[in-house]
Amino acid sequence: MFLTKLVQSTIAAAVVLAAPLTASAQPYENYYYGHKAWTVHVVTFADNSLACRARVSEPGASFAIWADGYSAVTLEFLRSNWDFYEGREDIIVQIDRRASWDLTDADLSGNQILFQLPGGNASDRFLGEIVRGNQVKLFSNSGDFVESWSLAGSSASIDKLIECTRRLR
Repeated sequence: MFLTKLVQSTIAAAVVLAAPLTASAQPYENYYYGHKAWTVHVVTFADNSLACRARVSEPGASFAIWADGYSAVTLEFLRSNWDFYEGREDIIVQIDRRASWDLTDADLSGNQILFQLPGGNASDRFLGEIVRGNQVKLFSNSGDFVESWSLAGSSASIDKLIECTRRLR
């Protein structure tokens, strides 16, 4: 459902997130919408490119979905005390008590994990679970629990993410 809306409106995620931002290239964020645990921002980067981000934050950690209308949808998992060497690794995500998702070849760098959704039916189902879910959990590739975030408000926030990316075009 969600990815279908994305494809129909040519929404995708920000590739500019493929590398961590440096202190000199901090983006400017403009509040767009907030509901329950979620906020949506329009983010302007140093090169003046724009993206929309729907994010749920908890102290020291966040889960975000990035979209810019041109690139692949990007998931971002962030924790302030992570310190990854740049590399790639498989991660596992579970929404509520549904079957887990193996996200292969995620990009790890500094304190963030980025994963670009490939599109298609699997991504459609994954994002549909986010919209309908209550909690998203992140696990290491060995199955060890890492972090969890509330999905309360995700449905309305994802609708606003779609609206936001349409306004970028």
